[in-house]
Amino acid sequence: MRLPELHDALIITERKINDITAIKSKIESQLHTMKAKSIVTENLITFSTLKFYLPSGSLKDRGDSLKIIKEGTIVISKEGKSLKICWSVKLD
Repeated sequence: MRLPELHDALIITERKINDITAIKSKIESQLHTMKAKSIVTENLITFSTLKFYLPSGSLKDRGDSLKIIKEGTIVISKEGKSLKICWSVKLD
């Protein structure tokens, strides 16, 4: 079964936000806030989260729970004087 996927690209042309290291640091910080596992390489960030939701009043039985997985990638590249951020997220 193929998971639904969202993807898009963003181009940043402002000179003051033109540093890949600063952008990667902010993205890593946000992923850490979301408690996502992330792997960071030179221009690629791969992340995943796994959450279990239990219905109210149920025992802690994972058979009754709802499992939500989010995984994706973020690619940051420099194009001339601009930064291009391409991202994709698979949703369960």
